[in-house]
Parts: sequence; structure tokens; C-alpha cells
Amino acid sequence: MSEAVQKKSDTRSSEGKVRPPKKMAVVGIGVSAGGLEAFKAFFGKMPADSGLAFVLIPHLDSGHKSLLVEILGRHTGMPVQQVQQQIKMKPDHIYVRSPNQNLRIQGDELIPEGIDKKGRINLPVDIFFPSMAHVQKERAIGVILSGTMRDGTLGLKDIKEHGGLVIAQSPGTAQHDGMPQSAVDTGMVDFVLPIHQMPGTIMEFIAHPSIHDTAAPPDKVQLSQVLAVVQNRFRHDFRCYKRNTLIRRTERRMGLRGIDNMADYGRKPCARPVLAGLDSGLFHRGRGLYHSLFAARYL
Repeated sequence: MSEAVQKKSDTRSSEGKVRPPKKMAVVGIGVSAGGLEAFKAFFGKMPADSGLAFVLIPHLDSGHKSLLVEILGRHTGMPVQQVQQQIKMKPDHIYVRSPNQNLRIQGDELIPEGIDKKGRINLPVDIFFPSMAHVQKERAIGVILSGTMRDGTLGLKDIKEHGGLVIAQSPGTAQHDGMPQSAVDTGMVDFVLPIHQMPGTIMEFIAHPSIHDTAAPPDKVQLSQVLAVVQNRFRHDFRCYKRNTLIRRTERRMGLRGIDNMADYGRKPCARPVLAGLDSGLFHRGRGLYHSLFAARYL
């Protein structure tokens, strides 16, 4: 058995189920109008033993008691609780934002904080996503579901810059398409999907060896082949960038495409247009180039 195949098998049990990463991944889900039905559809398909922690960031009216926790509890085997004080996150648990508070992540804990009511519109998803991205990095998974306005659009950029995964609901399937459409319009969403396809996509993403820190380290030749494809197509040489950063970002792209071996990634014809979309963090010295490369992702 090749090393690449062996590494991939290490992320699954003998029954073929995805093994949870050693360091817990966190799924942050932003939603406003139409959120209840969206949550029910999502957790109706998500396994209760994924090893993930879920943080739900709904827009809630502070003047009304929310029944979201009770209702979701009927649609999942995971414990569901509303966050009212600082709490340590656990795998296979669902945490729900309280109506009168925002949430941030600090270490492995959720930190509730008061809402700034000085005439500003509160955007709880844009507040939560950056903290999740900073702490979880490539293990941060942001999901944008049904909703009005643009909440989450700014925060998802932080997830991308730290190597995480961003999924948006297909606008045509959402009760209210404002939030998912705004996310899609950034060009930074990895997958645009109907809700029932999201859990499977997330499970495949966390099965990739790079999420488990079991990916076989690429040799210099493999990385050079990938960079040569980028240079040939976009006339930009990234060999001066930090090797570890290049490897980490390339492995993230491989994870999104279900490819485990960097040599295979460099040879895969359909992957070549997306090779340069390693991550915006690589392109802080040339944002115009970054956006042109990201727009070239046409898989």
C-alpha cells in the first residue's frame, strides 16, 4: 500500500467512517430569516458522532423567548444548549447564541459578550467568524444559510485567510437569499450547495489527511511541479514564499478537491486552474493578482 493511501486510511475507521480530527474542528453556522427550517434540514443529515462542535449564530429577537434549542433537540442526537456564560466546547455538541449576546471563541471556549447598541446594526455572524478563524485556522468551517442582509460576508474572508472552509446555501434553495447570495458574490465561497449536501461535504473535508496532521510531507520536486504550473499559467513565481505556508495552503486546496497526493494534484488537468487559489494570505503583496487567480477557479 502506498504511503498516500495509507495516510488516507488512517483518517477512517475499519467501517469506513471518518475519524474525528485529534484537534476538534468547529462549524459556525450563520442564519437569519428562514433559519429554523434550514437548521432542521442541516442536522437531519449531519451524523451525531462526527466529532465536530457546532456553533449556531441565528438572528434572534431579544424580546421573545426562542424555542430553537427545544425544537433542534428533536432533530438531532447531539446535545443542544444555549450559551449564556463562558463554556468549553465539546465534540458532538451544538451551541446556540443567546438573543441578547454575541459570541467569540477564545482557545477552546465560547465567550458571550454584550451587544453594542449605539445605533449600529448588530452582525453576530461577522463578529463570530473572525474569532473562529483566528483560533481554529484550517479547522474552521463557516456555513451561511438562509437570511436577509449581508451578515457573514465580511467574516467569511477571515476564514479563507486562515485556510478554513466556507460553504453557502444555494441561493435558489433558500427561503431568503440575501445572506447566501452576498457570500457567493465575494467569490470566496468554496462550495455553494443545497443544505442536504452540506453535511457530506463537511465530512469529506475533515477526512483529508491535512486536517488530521497525517499528510505525507511532499518532497521538493512535488512542490516545484505545483509552483511551475502556477508560474506557467499566471506568470507569477511563488518560490520566494515560505515553504511551509505554500505546503499548507496547497494541501488545503487538495482537501477541497479530495486529492491526497501533491504529485497527483500537480498532474490533474482539471485542478490546474485552481492551483493558484492557495489562499488570500499568500497574496497580501498583490491583491489584484489574488482576485484574478481566485476568479479563475472554474471547476
